[in-house]
Amino acid sequence: MLLYHNYVILGVMIDHLTEAYHAARTRLLLLDYDGVLAPIVARPELAAPTGEILNSLRAIATQDDTQLVVISGRDRNTLEQWLGSLPIDMSAEHGHFYKESGVWHSVHEADMSWLADVDAAMRLLVDKYPGSHIESKQASLVWHYRQAETPVDELDAKRQIERAAHDRAIVMQGKCVVDVRAPGADKGQAVRHWYASQNWDFVLCVGDDVTDEAMFAALPESAWTIKVGAGPTIARTTLTRQEDVQMLLRQLSGL
Repeated sequence: MLLYHNYVILGVMIDHLTEAYHAARTRLLLLDYDGVLAPIVARPELAAPTGEILNSLRAIATQDDTQLVVISGRDRNTLEQWLGSLPIDMSAEHGHFYKESGVWHSVHEADMSWLADVDAAMRLLVDKYPGSHIESKQASLVWHYRQAETPVDELDAKRQIERAAHDRAIVMQGKCVVDVRAPGADKGQAVRHWYASQNWDFVLCVGDDVTDEAMFAALPESAWTIKVGAGPTIARTTLTRQEDVQMLLRQLSGL
């Protein structure tokens, strides 16, 4: 059951987390991208990482016995373009693809039998709500309506997309998006892959949206699980703003 956050990490709590981080012999960091490493923006292509974030990630990833993984709904080409120069692992499209030791892999052959029907339903919504748009990925299709010119009936729109998917795909409502993806993978599965790779003294997982709850659920209670922003969550802790993540990463990086 989803619960509201227990407390907000600021000041003393960031110091507490940082102390545990530096005391650990082995460390695993699992970070969402949008809303965590970059703010939510009107157009997905405008969310490139800042120099400060890249510097912090690089500094953390090159620390001894530290594994940093970005787990995102983004497509792998975008992640590679923005983060590919960093010595990190990545997971794209909610766990359908992952990059490990510099090589991209697919989890399995995705069932895309739903694609044409969902695309048609989303195109009707784009016509109904000017300013909204469709983002096509290899194993998913996303309808973005943050810039819709008129108020969106979110429940009705999601139902239309669900009817088109007809139980052949996973339909998730996010922050001004409806994400439809092939079954068989999620962010929780990606988290379990890296968590099981060795015994970790310290685990940090940060996300901001409903799709990230699967990451939190895949980890033990001892992990530092953090939701960015308001709303129900099973995460252990919350941060109020995406900028607070930058402050936390800067402290962990030692820059």
